[in-house]
Amino acid sequence: MTLKKGLLLLSVIVAASLSASAQTNDSERIYTSVEQNPVFPGGQAELLQFLSDNIQYPPQAAENGTEGEVVVQFVIEKDGHVGDAKIVRGAGEEFNQEAIRVCQSLPKFTPGRKDGQPVRVWFTVPVTFKIPENTVIRRPSK
Repeated sequence: MTLKKGLLLLSVIVAASLSASAQTNDSERIYTSVEQNPVFPGGQAELLQFLSDNIQYPPQAAENGTEGEVVVQFVIEKDGHVGDAKIVRGAGEEFNQEAIRVCQSLPKFTPGRKDGQPVRVWFTVPVTFKIPENTVIRRPSK
């Protein structure tokens, strides 16, 4: 076999394996942009309300008067449940853990759609930890 024919054969094999790999993994692909975005039950305002109602302020952070914002990214799966949550921008371990916990407890979304079919979609949400004004912070006496 000549070098030219060998390279051509190798190119065909590589192209075929890449094509097969794309076909098998396409159902597992996570999209960043789709025709119809995932929707939380009741819409965006209800999502923010759910987060607000279910956040448990980390005790040590509350005692210290610490506030912060954690940006969490997760996948809305084809059936609408939340999966693969990760921190995009953290604000300390206590805040990060609580933001992940509350996002993983979200009820099912209406899944995102591409070409009329439900698909996996990345979803990003900021989780803000803010101590309400007029809150008295009691620090333990030394």
